[in-house]
Order: sequence, then structure tokens, then C-alpha cells
Amino acid sequence: MCTQSGPNRHSLRLYDVHRRHPIAISTLDLVTFPERPADVNFEGEVNVATFSPDGMYLALARNDNHTHVYDRRMLARGPMFDYEHFGERQVASQSDSYGVVNAQWIQSSLTRRMVLVTGGEDGTLIYF
Repeated sequence: MCTQSGPNRHSLRLYDVHRRHPIAISTLDLVTFPERPADVNFEGEVNVATFSPDGMYLALARNDNHTHVYDRRMLARGPMFDYEHFGERQVASQSDSYGVVNAQWIQSSLTRRMVLVTGGEDGTLIYF
């Protein structure tokens, strides 16, 4: 669960849903979102959180055009990778900013290799 815990502060809490444990098994303060000019109504948000098929990696697609990838076993180290969508935005104004709006892991059934595909408001798909 990703929640806003204060101005430009966000937390990630992981729960063991399978065992129905009501207390978070891991808690992490996320990397802060960049400050925006006062005339733009921007609040940082995580649009999508998705685990890799093997459950080892967690991708967080954010509305600041970044996708952070964490190793579930070492969350405290911060993101392993920070991928950025960039380019001309396909929205009417800066106030209509949605960032990376989707992220999905894809795994080959033949090689077991994984790919992360993200889609953003820049109109592009990026795979890693």
C-alpha cells in the first residue's frame, strides 16, 4: 500500500495478505517527489505498484514520469533503478499531468526472462 504521509512524503507498506497478518511486514519512506511551481496543482502519487512474476521486484509507476524498481529483499536501500519517461507531453496543459500511468511485468515462458513495460502521458511505451 502506498500512502501520502505528509506534504511530499509518501510511505510504502507491505502486508502479508496470504497469512492475514494485520500489521505491515515492511515500511519504507519513498523517494520524495520533485517540487513543482506554485501555480501548478501537483501532488505526488504512485499510480501503479506491481510485483514481478517471481515476487522479487516491485515497480512503482509515479505521476512524476518516473518508475522506481525496488528489490523486495532490500527495500531500505532505496530504488535499484529509476526509469524516466521524457518527451513531449500529449496533454492539454501542465495541470493535466498523470506521469507514468501503467506498468506491467512480462515473463517469457521459454527463457524465464522478465521485462517491465511502462506507459506514460508522453504517449510512449518503454520496456526495461
